[in-house]
Amino acid sequence: MTRGRLLPRISAAVFAAALMLGAALTVPTAGAARAHSASKGHYHYSYVGPGPPPSGLPQSRCASMALKRHKVHVGERITGLAGPAHCSGASWTWVTPPSWSGSKPPPLKDYTLHIYDLQGNPGYDNALTPIRHCGNSASTCLVKAANITVYDTYKGTWPNVWVTVHYTWVMACIKGGSDVGSWESCDYFAVVKHKKRH
Repeated sequence: MTRGRLLPRISAAVFAAALMLGAALTVPTAGAARAHSASKGHYHYSYVGPGPPPSGLPQSRCASMALKRHKVHVGERITGLAGPAHCSGASWTWVTPPSWSGSKPPPLKDYTLHIYDLQGNPGYDNALTPIRHCGNSASTCLVKAANITVYDTYKGTWPNVWVTVHYTWVMACIKGGSDVGSWESCDYFAVVKHKKRH
């Protein structure tokens, strides 16, 4: 899954060409803050959001899922809660393992949580890192906020480009199965910049 990952830096020449044509660029990303200047030009940054919390996210009767915190700073932790099971044969997963070979599984931090945008599209999967529990059908999963959840919009004419960084809600899910079929339950979160130190 690549949507929502920090994208490679786009050259000043590419921005200039797109903006001269009046293109409105939108770049979804979950990653560190970008540079504020480029050769012979400047990016002017502003930060907004996230907006009102979303509603109507998937919640299966087979097992519910909730996050104890919804808006966190990079480096902070969130505990996810799941269950109990209410369907016959219900089980679920918090994470997807990476590709690996050999007898020793990779460390938990290398696994990927089930993370989607609010439309259910895969992405932003590097926003959270699992650090404890999170096993199959586990009732808890402790995760660390690793990267901000944002998408960027661009306006202006080179050499002055105005970038609006939109913090956005996304959702983490458990994916389950039971005697009646597959299901999922989800809750929302957003990761914002590091907390300012005083």
